[in-house]
Amino acid sequence: MLPVIGWIVGVVLLWASNAWTVRDKLIGTLVLPGGLMLPFGLFFLAAGNGGGGGCVQVNGGPETCTDDGSQGLNALALAILVVTVLAPIVTTAYLALRMRTRTAAATA
Repeated sequence: MLPVIGWIVGVVLLWASNAWTVRDKLIGTLVLPGGLMLPFGLFFLAAGNGGGGGCVQVNGGPETCTDDGSQGLNALALAILVVTVLAPIVTTAYLALRMRTRTAAATA
């Protein structure tokens, strides 16, 4: 609950500030709430979810193997994990760069 409250406070402070353009405020607002906690939570949730499928031998006959399609699901989960990790990092770097260039221009 604390990360959600922190995100809300951060968004309110972002929109109350005159230091940012509307574009910067939208980028800061639309980043995934919770920062890096969301991808770590997704990672541990996916790690605890064991894959199905496997091979079974019935009455000494040939093994019958099944695949539950988890390979495609794992690839999708990995892609989502990468995006949710990169989104807050890229947003923070972008806003820091914008603030730095704005500060340099103001002092020049």
